[in-house]
Amino acid sequence: MSTTIGICSCDGNIQNLGKPGCLPELQAPATLVFALRKKEDGTDNCIDPSVTLDQAAVDALFKNEIARDRFLPLLSVKGYTPEQADPTTDEASNGDIDIVREGVESAVFEFRCANPNTLKAKLKAMACLDVTVFIIDTDGNIIGEANTAGKLCGRRVAKNSLNAKVLPRSFDGVNKIELSYNYDLASGSEKVDYIKAGDFTDTSLLDVEALNDVNIEFVGNPGLSGGTFKLFLDWGSIGDKIPVTGLTPTELIGYNQDTPGTVTLLTCTDTVLDGTYIYTHAAESAGEIFNIQGNGATIQGVYDTKRLASVSGTLTA
Repeated sequence: MSTTIGICSCDGNIQNLGKPGCLPELQAPATLVFALRKKEDGTDNCIDPSVTLDQAAVDALFKNEIARDRFLPLLSVKGYTPEQADPTTDEASNGDIDIVREGVESAVFEFRCANPNTLKAKLKAMACLDVTVFIIDTDGNIIGEANTAGKLCGRRVAKNSLNAKVLPRSFDGVNKIELSYNYDLASGSEKVDYIKAGDFTDTSLLDVEALNDVNIEFVGNPGLSGGTFKLFLDWGSIGDKIPVTGLTPTELIGYNQDTPGTVTLLTCTDTVLDGTYIYTHAAESAGEIFNIQGNGATIQGVYDTKRLASVSGTLTA
């Protein structure tokens, strides 16, 4: 299936204003999707509309085994305010006006969340990165900008402009996050483009879900040939962490940092299903630094093991 993206292309000796409404009118934002501008291989991190946009293609975007290439959705937009500043101009004494710089375009979003401080920390961590953002609207269209290769890329977010602010809960309100950012001047509104919801086959972008980050911590020091660790989701109170159960040795991996190399887990069991795992591996040397991390694949399409916080410990006899 070949899918085209683009706002109407019109002919004319001067720029034809076109016929409005040639594609479905875009709706209010439902989901923000962040992505790094470049993939791990250095290519643009975009959606290729020339391929069949089915469930497998969507999974390759949102559940990519390479964490750097993954699209990260931020669900449930509750409020949206677009803004654009006036351009900077220089007016000569004869009345001629030159536009020195286009006005900065910005956006402000509101989200409701159970733990706004955790979300704020994650959002702030992206501020200094080369990040792009797509918007999925309430009809399931995905909005970004077209690159020169005819792919749909996210609009570029100006570095260090992304800001997340916790709006404290009032007596009659709920927890909220206010997220704001500026678009890069190279990503002007005239470049905005989109792929229609109907171009996705047997799937809807309104159904995408974020992967769950998993935390890991050793219970005691790791032994020369095994030990114990705990896996739990990154929300829940300190005394009531939500356990991650049922993982197998193939979904996690050991690594020796001192004699760099992978250490295969021979066994890894959570016998009481409380997120506490006992694992074994071939014996390593005392005093070396050992860690456990995700093996790079997502678990059942739910847990994000590539982003699982790798835990390190000194091997102790």
